[in-house]
Amino acid sequence: MRAIQLQPDAATMSWPRRILVLGTYGGGNFGNDACFEATLEWLRAAFTNASIVAVCADPVITSERFGIAAVSLRVFPSFLPRWLDTLLLRQPSLWLNWLVCLRALKRCDLLVVAGTGAIHDFRDRPWGWPSRFLRWMLAARLQGASIWFACVGAGPVINPLSRWMMVWATKLAARRCYRDQSSCTYMSAQGVDESQSLVTGDIAFLMPAPTPSDRGVGQAVVGVGVMNYRGWRTNEKVYRAYIESMAQLIEWLKFKGHKVRILIGQRPTDLIAVDDLEARLGYALMSDAEREVSSYQDILRAVANTDVVVASRYHVQIAALKMRRPVLSISYGPMNDDLMRAAGLGEFLHDIERIDHRTLIFQCDRLINMRFHFGKVVQTEIKTLEAGLHERLRAFISPS
Repeated sequence: MRAIQLQPDAATMSWPRRILVLGTYGGGNFGNDACFEATLEWLRAAFTNASIVAVCADPVITSERFGIAAVSLRVFPSFLPRWLDTLLLRQPSLWLNWLVCLRALKRCDLLVVAGTGAIHDFRDRPWGWPSRFLRWMLAARLQGASIWFACVGAGPVINPLSRWMMVWATKLAARRCYRDQSSCTYMSAQGVDESQSLVTGDIAFLMPAPTPSDRGVGQAVVGVGVMNYRGWRTNEKVYRAYIESMAQLIEWLKFKGHKVRILIGQRPTDLIAVDDLEARLGYALMSDAEREVSSYQDILRAVANTDVVVASRYHVQIAALKMRRPVLSISYGPMNDDLMRAAGLGEFLHDIERIDHRTLIFQCDRLINMRFHFGKVVQTEIKTLEAGLHERLRAFISPS
């Protein structure tokens, strides 16, 4: 099923012939995979004769799921143990990865970084994702490929060296558009000229979704998104406080007579948090079948059986909005906040590291009681957002 239908300018139809799409796809994050699927359909509609290759976290999973060639973002030398690579200051793996990049980009016309929070250093160091990201951008330029950033998220980048790498990589792109205003503003503050850049919305909004159904007026079903959140830099105290807040929320929902459905956006990572939450409450929250969720479409179907969603993961929030469900955001970044404001739900925001239980309960109660009103608000605002996304992406691919 095609996610989108675009009518590109005829001048763009013969270019490019070979496209590489780069991102952390295939790593278990359903939102990232949704971004790739939407990007794949977008590029196929825009450039009908192009060959598309994924550069991703797990090429086997990505290739099997989407039926295209895929290469790994990073490889390890099979000819020596990792301890020896480390002893040799990782020089063997460094040069091997450069060769992989240059070979993959040979005869490539266009490298597209699409969707996801691509420009960040979340729980990472300079020689992790930031250095790999820069290497692929430099290799693309060395091989003569154009670079586009499409609907990417940006920031924060905490480490100064990581920030320098990411800014350098961003400046190498010929065209850029961002999924939200905070990302564009952040990169502009880092010295990147974004005067010609577009703010489009998240590309996952192009994904097809089941037709939203009207929910009854009886007992509310509340989807509670659970995330294995441990801070931008791993902090177990933050994690424990988050689990306790989720436990208290679920206890209150059940006390009020509401049904609870747990939603996750990444496996197996988020199931760790679900296990800890179940241990805290003393009973199961998900059935064995619900734990087998494995795709973004699974999330959409789960959300379809809810009336209201309380979520942290950004793309779980997008899934809820795609299904026209009111959302309360337990936010871990500016992208959550921008999305909620765009959906007309700016009053339902909470900082994931500073959750005030009384306020959370009050807002949740208000959202449940007024769910039909806020559902209409979401319907109007998201319809506008999706129409704008299509329009801006058409402008983005138009010849300069």
